[in-house]
Amino acid sequence: MNHLWRRIRDEWEHPEEREFVFPTILALMVVLMLGSPIMRWAMQPGMETASAPGFLKQVIETGLSMGMAIILMASIWAYSSKKRRTDFSLLLFLIAIILSLVNLLFSAGYGLLELSYLPQIPLLFIACYTLLHYLIRARRVTTGTLSGAVLCYLLLALMFTHLYLLVWWLDPGSFKGIETWNPESGLRPLDFAIQSELMSSLQYFSMTTITTLGYGDLTPTNAVGRSLATAEAAFGQIYIGIVIAKLVSLYMREPGATQEDREE
Repeated sequence: MNHLWRRIRDEWEHPEEREFVFPTILALMVVLMLGSPIMRWAMQPGMETASAPGFLKQVIETGLSMGMAIILMASIWAYSSKKRRTDFSLLLFLIAIILSLVNLLFSAGYGLLELSYLPQIPLLFIACYTLLHYLIRARRVTTGTLSGAVLCYLLLALMFTHLYLLVWWLDPGSFKGIETWNPESGLRPLDFAIQSELMSSLQYFSMTTITTLGYGDLTPTNAVGRSLATAEAAFGQIYIGIVIAKLVSLYMREPGATQEDREE
């Protein structure tokens, strides 16, 4: 345990040697993105946990939101070389955490979790910008660049997920195929009773859009949603064409790259 702590401390003090921190952040991100839909699915009616109190369901959802905020803050801290950017991100992080806790304590069982998710939008913008800046300035392919490339791609999809959530909040029913809200139900569009299913659907829509997979089961119905979906699909292709191509080019210039690697 002491050896692990010493290694983490040494890598924080020497950014160019953070070969352990970078993949750890990526691994946490992958676990959270894969685990959150499963946890939300398990909380839906008809599942074994459906009888759990609404407060417990809200605790789980709040935990997912706070876990994502921690990963975002860790990503900015690990990849950024600007102290002001890190300090500003820390302020946004604290605001998101405080709003999550206030929402949980004072709106137990029916809290509006947009108070937890929407403050993460500027944090996501900063994290994506930080990672893109790091990747564009990279001079060689390392564990940090490979982990950062995958992490940035996932964060871009998550950023658009939050933007879609904002669109839904402003215009309920703005996505065809998401039947989570009924104007006659008496619920607000983002009441906790429908929050989990809505977040899973929007995350799924964002991932299929950025990869241009597009099954067509979910579609935006207003101009803002369509513009965001178009921008996400275009950004996903541009990202692969520029960032991934740059990393491949750097790898081909590595001293250890063979002639067969270059020809491939």
